[in-house]
Amino acid sequence: MIGVTEERARAIAEDEARKIVAQFTHEARQEAEARVEAFGQVAIPALAREDLLNTFRDPAFQLALGRAQFAAAATDEGSDHDLLTNLLVERARRDTPRIRMAVERALEIVDRIEDDALAGLTALWLCTLVPAGGDPEVAIPQFEKVVNDVLSGHVVPDHFDWVDDLDVLDCIRISSIGSLKDYDAFFAERLPGYVCRGVEGEHEVQRLCATAVDVGFDASVIAPHWLLEGRMRLQATTRKQVIVALEDMGRTDPAADTQKLLEAARFEEVDAEAVNGLTSFITEQCPALVRIRMVWNGFPSSFSMTPVGKALAFADAKRSNDLYGLGTLQQYLGPRRSQV
Repeated sequence: MIGVTEERARAIAEDEARKIVAQFTHEARQEAEARVEAFGQVAIPALAREDLLNTFRDPAFQLALGRAQFAAAATDEGSDHDLLTNLLVERARRDTPRIRMAVERALEIVDRIEDDALAGLTALWLCTLVPAGGDPEVAIPQFEKVVNDVLSGHVVPDHFDWVDDLDVLDCIRISSIGSLKDYDAFFAERLPGYVCRGVEGEHEVQRLCATAVDVGFDASVIAPHWLLEGRMRLQATTRKQVIVALEDMGRTDPAADTQKLLEAARFEEVDAEAVNGLTSFITEQCPALVRIRMVWNGFPSSFSMTPVGKALAFADAKRSNDLYGLGTLQQYLGPRRSQV
């Protein structure tokens, strides 16, 4: 079957655009047409770069395209068109009911969210992410760069007047019960491998290296603890990361292998000195993380981020950084229960 060409995709988009523009009065039609055309000049090449033009065959995607064009007609801001484009790309990339729900609802509110509310939403979402690599001295600076890139497109607000806006737009749900855990504690608890106790002494280190080799890793995955002098640690972030690595290696019982290795590494024994060291590292060397820490710690209540909020923040972040290695929108949407 011959794929959809960029020329054909443009023709389809133009057909849909005519239907959208026809809904406006004579007075508004010319401006609406110009805005939808400007959006198409951004969206079609973006879909082509991602090799997603064949989604134009899908009637459901064409409906989503129409919603994006209708939203584009309501705004002449290039930044809004970029946001709509990123949402449409994610809708084309993975067609699941959860993606449809989140993305297509997000398309409807792009022109309604104020700049400070979008900046606040994206900063909050960044607070829910963590570095991906097992070596913190590499992974944290890489993560810092991602956060800095994303924040560079915004003026992060020093007030919280935008919170109610996000609630009204169904991006977050505010709770009157409880408060958020301190950002540093929240960050550390999701990265046990960075703040673990680790092992010391020749016997324990040899035992750990032997266990790593026994389950299929190279002994080089055991390295000096970056925060605790004289200790050694497994170069990993979480239990899940180890299980996935062993599954990819074809181990017959990756869960059992993981348990054996993590016990030998004292991987899940959090060390208070290491936690303090991580906090100091962020404070002294990660100004972008300090900025989102201030938003998180200053937030006036506890909250949960909705799928709509996650989709909008993800699309906003993708305007400034490709988020390589940090997960897909589908992964961030996760199961129905909020992860925040």
